[in-house]
Amino acid sequence: MATNIVLPVELERYIFEISIAIFPQTATTLVRLSKYVHDWLVPLIYEVIVSSVKDRREPGTEAIERYGPHIRHLLVGWDGNEDVLTDFLTWSPNIINLAVWCNLDDDGEWKSLAQRLPIVRLSIHPASVYNGNHTDNQIKEELTSFFSSFPQLTHLDIASEIACRSMTFFDAMPKLTYLSLYHDGYEEGYDEELPVNQRYPDLREDYPSIKFLIFLKESSLLTCYTRDTEDRSRWVDDPRAMGWVVPSYVDDWENGARGRPDVWKFATRLPEECDARERKDGSGNREEDG
Repeated sequence: MATNIVLPVELERYIFEISIAIFPQTATTLVRLSKYVHDWLVPLIYEVIVSSVKDRREPGTEAIERYGPHIRHLLVGWDGNEDVLTDFLTWSPNIINLAVWCNLDDDGEWKSLAQRLPIVRLSIHPASVYNGNHTDNQIKEELTSFFSSFPQLTHLDIASEIACRSMTFFDAMPKLTYLSLYHDGYEEGYDEELPVNQRYPDLREDYPSIKFLIFLKESSLLTCYTRDTEDRSRWVDDPRAMGWVVPSYVDDWENGARGRPDVWKFATRLPEECDARERKDGSGNREEDG
């Protein structure tokens, strides 16, 4: 005789949550099982949104208006536009992690909308903030004005190393601890062999709050995260600086948003592992001396 097994509600919910975390493609099927399963899973389904990126499904306008409050992490990629971004920011008041990598107008409404949000992690391409031909001073003014509205930022990714040569706009973000600079090696004026202290002479003394500085590259030839050790001497002059290569910028951002290992977790874990190894070696040496 068959026996119906009734699981505790907490365990049942956990099973469903784990299921869509491991197999996200099953989410649209699982939410149709019952109202309570739907209510459990919808916040998780819409917590992280990757929009305007090839081969990624994304919610329509109606879904954004209905489920926008559940969105906590939003990436609008290279195929995005002002309308897409504005829709998300209008209906998503709880975004804490925002990435904007598309070309937008200088005076776009999205800036004022983003500045009202509780954002602590920001990934930005300068073309989203200013567009067209700008002098170095104009770029500095645009970026300073923009970043001054995010004094609570702890993590900042900028998808252009050249745009960061005028570093005074970091003054507007006193809590900034993690800084990542993306580059593809094709920017005019980029010199990969230039040591960090020559690229950014003010970084060490004027911005001691920045604990980790990453120079990030993308390579589709890779299948895992890799330290950039082609010329290790480039990083020695500033102990905070590291070079990393990732298989995909988009995947790396999404990994971090979903709590999976991303470049920041690898970068912050590495010094801890080195310290632990040194302590272990040190204790071992003391035992031998004893």
